[in-house]
Amino acid sequence: MRIEAFFEPMVYVTAKVTHGCNLKCGYCKVDSLSTKAKRMSLETAKRSARLLIENSTYPSLWFNMHGGEPLLMDDAWIEEVVDYAKDLAKKNSKEIKFPISTNGTLLSEERLLKLRDIGIDFSMSCDGPPKINDLMRKRGKTVVQTYRLFKKHRIRVGIMAVISRGNYNRMKEVMDWYREEGIRAFLSNFVEAQGRGSDDQLLTPQEMFESAYQILEHMYETDVSVANDDLLRKVAWFVEGRRNPEALCCPNLECHAGRHMVAVDMDGGITTCGSADTSDFLLGHIDRDIDDDQCKSVLNSFHDKGRWIIRCFDCPAKRICSHGCTTACKKSAVYRENMCQYTRMIWTYLCEHPEKANHIHQIISGRKGYYV
Repeated sequence: MRIEAFFEPMVYVTAKVTHGCNLKCGYCKVDSLSTKAKRMSLETAKRSARLLIENSTYPSLWFNMHGGEPLLMDDAWIEEVVDYAKDLAKKNSKEIKFPISTNGTLLSEERLLKLRDIGIDFSMSCDGPPKINDLMRKRGKTVVQTYRLFKKHRIRVGIMAVISRGNYNRMKEVMDWYREEGIRAFLSNFVEAQGRGSDDQLLTPQEMFESAYQILEHMYETDVSVANDDLLRKVAWFVEGRRNPEALCCPNLECHAGRHMVAVDMDGGITTCGSADTSDFLLGHIDRDIDDDQCKSVLNSFHDKGRWIIRCFDCPAKRICSHGCTTACKKSAVYRENMCQYTRMIWTYLCEHPEKANHIHQIISGRKGYYV
């Protein structure tokens, strides 16, 4: 397959611009020695953007600069990539967005405004107030200062929290603090078995459920003063059923990794997904045509659930199940099992308290512009 044809169904490319980071979070996979970490060349970034923009059959595209910590890249590097991709998108009658996920410690006010003006969309990691955030991440006070810069200038920023041993049993406290800071919604992920987040760092199903219980109770008791995306989706599925269970998207049985989204590493290698390390699932290279047999074999291996999936067939909790992140489940059978048991516990809770699920869903459904 020609490399151009491979990119025709793609909507989202994650450019892994560096594995370096200026922090050393207790559950992360990346190299904390930022001064020594390799970084993506301009040529590789531009080539990746061009393949997406010129060949995708979709009118709206995303080019995500990801790390490590992507803001270790110079502003001039980021601006050149963005300007190049914008010009190319305009010539091809397409729209393109540039999300960046940052730890929030490298953004001065001047830099924030500059990056906003060139078109960067931001998301930022924050596991709670500094005393909780710093149990696993550090630099919590700086993160708060950065968030207040976003708020001062009315710049939208998505908040992402990793649920870990540092905060799983304090989520009500975390959400109270979010509300005080003006954070009205957040994404969350459980610690995965990668890098320093090995199996001994994983939460048990009971610990996962404790975090979800606190989040659901907070949303119920405060009329969803702070919303959590994952649990709102589970509530919506519980109340209404799944709207499109056959779609290729993250929370469904088969995700869109390698089919509508790919990652490009610093050397130009194409892998299945940019949400975590998928270097074991190499699909090809941006400078070469795709070997069809290899690509098909890698995708089949990545998406194959194995015999484990048999348990899902008659499980009532599949109505709300996100089936676990494929990447995370491939790296750890323990994580996969814990996610399964956790989902069943959430299902039981919702079945025992349908009035809470209905109340939360009714509140969210009444908010203009909010959807699950």
